[in-house]
Amino acid sequence: MNNQQQQFRNAALMVIGFFVISAFITGEFILLLIAFVPPIIFLLMGGDAGIDWNKIDWLPKFPDAQNSDKESPNKPTQHQPENPFAVSNPRYDAAVSRVKARLEEEDLRFNPISRTERDSELDTIIAQTTAVLDKNPKIAEAYLQRASAYAGKRQWNDALPDLNLALYHEPRLAQAHVLRGNVLMGRDDLAGAIQEWDKALKIDPRLAVAFANRGYVKATLGKIDDALKDVNQSIELDPDFFAGYGSRGYIQFMAKEYDKAREDFVYAANLDPSYPLPFAGLAIIHQIRDEAEDAQRFWRWLMDYDEVYHTRDSFQKRHMCSDEFADIAGQIIAGINSSSSATDSVEDAPIIDGSEDD
Repeated sequence: MNNQQQQFRNAALMVIGFFVISAFITGEFILLLIAFVPPIIFLLMGGDAGIDWNKIDWLPKFPDAQNSDKESPNKPTQHQPENPFAVSNPRYDAAVSRVKARLEEEDLRFNPISRTERDSELDTIIAQTTAVLDKNPKIAEAYLQRASAYAGKRQWNDALPDLNLALYHEPRLAQAHVLRGNVLMGRDDLAGAIQEWDKALKIDPRLAVAFANRGYVKATLGKIDDALKDVNQSIELDPDFFAGYGSRGYIQFMAKEYDKAREDFVYAANLDPSYPLPFAGLAIIHQIRDEAEDAQRFWRWLMDYDEVYHTRDSFQKRHMCSDEFADIAGQIIAGINSSSSATDSVEDAPIIDGSEDD
């Protein structure tokens, strides 16, 4: 018996009980008994007299208890996750079209701002913002700019107090949370960094940089699926953002999708030739493919730029990358050092002309 039949049966029993009690009071028991013979027979038959219960409009509609665990034919099917590499944004397609004209690696050249020039610019920013804050110590944006300059010089301990003051004066300054996440990442606090990017995205869910950075760190922590969602969201929000592609290249490397990783590294390198990560990534992809000469060509550019690329450990610390990524970088560095040592040995060797002494 379904729920509707049970409800109807219970209602019938209540009505019969009412009239039975009335019969005892009024003395008309025989007439009432005759009147209720059909309902009694109906109940004895189990409440099923060939009635189409669904056609009784005044009864409330309840699901059949026996079929309650079955999905309704009209119930929408559960949403299936999309391909994590898919990005549906016309701006993304346009950005890719612009870059595809220069996809050949031979056209790439690492072109960073010199460290001296960069540090000079950052020092100027620090001096200017300090002068502003001396006059008015309540300007949150000034603290943020000075903290950004300190972070550019990797002076984490100077950047963090400024970010705290920026958020004290402007608690909903999302960019301050983004930068504080970067600072915590630089201090090896990856969990803390993710928390800061979470806070930034709660304030402003359209911050492409927060998605890109969070995705990169999630990949380092082994959370590849979550990382891919983050970087794809970053690229959807800003298809021209070089770090989105750089982070996705790293994540696809972690997912063993080396062809896709190379493609994203090339995109990132074309969008910003001063961005070191994609050049490191391309060198590592070449090393995996046993293309040592190309791997070393890319890595020498990085070594000329910054001494952190001279050792495996300093590279890993700078980029907070996985052991696997850093180990392959170490192989490239060892190959460069080995070839340099061999060249030095040949150049320093005594000249032998083959003549014999008389």
